[in-house]
Amino acid sequence: MQTREGVTPPFMAGRRLVRVGLLLPFSLRPQDASALYNAAELALFDHGDPNTLLIPRDAGADEASAAAAASALANDGADIIIGPVLREGVLGAGGAVRREAIPVIGFSSDRTVAGNGVYLLSFQLEDEISRIVSFASSRDVRSIALLAPSNEYGRRVE
Repeated sequence: MQTREGVTPPFMAGRRLVRVGLLLPFSLRPQDASALYNAAELALFDHGDPNTLLIPRDAGADEASAAAAASALANDGADIIIGPVLREGVLGAGGAVRREAIPVIGFSSDRTVAGNGVYLLSFQLEDEISRIVSFASSRDVRSIALLAPSNEYGRRVE
């Protein structure tokens, strides 16, 4: 991996660093974001390379906020970006860093946001629904009720 120049804490000066940007929903879902950040930090400390630097940023609540945060991570020298969690954020982040060829690994379950340097690390909704319906069918269940929100997610489940 080609690393970039960027943010370097004094204790890491002189090392060839891999900078991992973390785009998490700190302002939108602070408890979830903190849990994800703690998990990333624990994984790095337990199994990571000492030349890896985590750079967390708030992904915000919409596509524009995530794009701005991803651009800031690019300016910080991020070699890869992990996150955001939400579909809109993944769209914004991926679009913002596409020219710099910084890979984005998002957590959205919407497969339509993947491609062109954006990868998804999540269970795909369509695959889960297909498995549920197949299982129900194998048990001779013929009627299925759906309670879903009236939004894009609900329409995809339907």
